[in-house]
Amino acid sequence: MVDPIAVWGAVTGTVGLGIAGWRELRGNKRSLRVERGWQFVYDADEQLQDVWVCVMVWNTGRRPLHVEYVGFEALVVGERKIADDAGMDLPPENNVWVNKRFEIALNGDTLEVVPDGPSVKVWTRLFPICADGIDPTGTEVQPYVVTVPEKWWLGPPGPLLPELPPGKTLEEAGTELVSAAVKYAGPEVLAANPANRPGEVIGVMRLILEGDVERTSDLFPDQRLPGSDAAEHE
Repeated sequence: MVDPIAVWGAVTGTVGLGIAGWRELRGNKRSLRVERGWQFVYDADEQLQDVWVCVMVWNTGRRPLHVEYVGFEALVVGERKIADDAGMDLPPENNVWVNKRFEIALNGDTLEVVPDGPSVKVWTRLFPICADGIDPTGTEVQPYVVTVPEKWWLGPPGPLLPELPPGKTLEEAGTELVSAAVKYAGPEVLAANPANRPGEVIGVMRLILEGDVERTSDLFPDQRLPGSDAAEHE
């Protein structure tokens, strides 16, 4: 005859192991949310000086994660020579699409993102990215981070500037962006774009408030920091 108490003990023991295993898996869960942000920087006369873009990361899991690489990637039209070199007979109405990645330099550092903590934002300047053929209001880009051990996390695709400067039409915004780029970033941002190669990775400088990468205090000499004059969006 089966002892009902022994059976109940076996059942409850199995359930207990299952609950313990579930708790361990839940405690080891790794999860990140990746988004983009942008900020327009104006001077005291309300003239656009610069545009900053960032990758934002939240840890929505249960364990701390460390970001080793961060940036944006996009599919852009490449040279038809790429198809020719690959022996592909591409119809004239079709484009060659290549992946271009803009990696924000962390200089060998890793960034810790803690569970239930604030977002980690990694900023860079918009104009150097535009110099490589990215239309900030039209080209779809995707923010990404790579954590240790290597795992890729991607944010939703969309333009770097999903919103225009306040009160501006698309044409007015384009004129304002070009004017600011020439005045503050230099005319090289309007130079002919280099050839788009498959899998191309372009390094862009990280923008920080202080430190040895690229300081906001160095961008606009003899002027106050423009943080209070900037319109930030997340």
